[in-house]
Amino acid sequence: MQFKNNVKAFEKFGHCEIKFFFTSKELKSLKLFVKKNLKENNDKTFFLSSRSNKKLSNFFLKNKSIHSKLTKFIKNLCINLKIQYNKKNEIYKVLRVIKNKRIQNESLQFHFDAHLITILIPIIIPKRKKSNNGHLLLSPNLRKNYNSIIINVFQKIFYQSILKRIFPLTFLFKWLKFKKIVLKPGSIFLFNGFRSLHGNLDIDKRDTRATMLFHYHDLFPNSKLVRFNR
Repeated sequence: MQFKNNVKAFEKFGHCEIKFFFTSKELKSLKLFVKKNLKENNDKTFFLSSRSNKKLSNFFLKNKSIHSKLTKFIKNLCINLKIQYNKKNEIYKVLRVIKNKRIQNESLQFHFDAHLITILIPIIIPKRKKSNNGHLLLSPNLRKNYNSIIINVFQKIFYQSILKRIFPLTFLFKWLKFKKIVLKPGSIFLFNGFRSLHGNLDIDKRDTRATMLFHYHDLFPNSKLVRFNR
């Protein structure tokens, strides 16, 4: 019943939160993986993707319950949304850890994804009282699904680059009806990444924000332009 409600929320609103998705043991494994890689990267901002090296795939080989939960969720979601699911198609995974000097550069970078399904997994989220704590800002279902790469590129340039050069952010937040999502480790946040403009608020320089993303159903799987941008 709960899963059906999640599907309905995704279809109607373009997003939903699935609370208590991971066990405390699974969340601990994710946190330890982040801390290990932070140490290897001299405690600085870093990104890992499933296409850049084998670190993520090796992690999921050792933590099969986490990977199994997420892939099963995506498969069932596709079935209910009548999206063709093929286990041979890649689930694009990204670990995004923001810390130190690059925090300001990574904040308020609003964008659309190339994939229709985006699962955001909060791992380490700051809790500082006088900070925005990197909360997610989401303008859900702002655009339609398009199969035209030209329309997609034009919209990305317009929304991701041009608008914020013309209008103040406070105006854009109101006009584009952004929602602030407070992310909670242990839960996951599902949204339509292709249709929804999104980015994170700023973070205190003393803090760390770590999230993992699972993307599925690339609308332009053979586009060289999309691959270059990514």
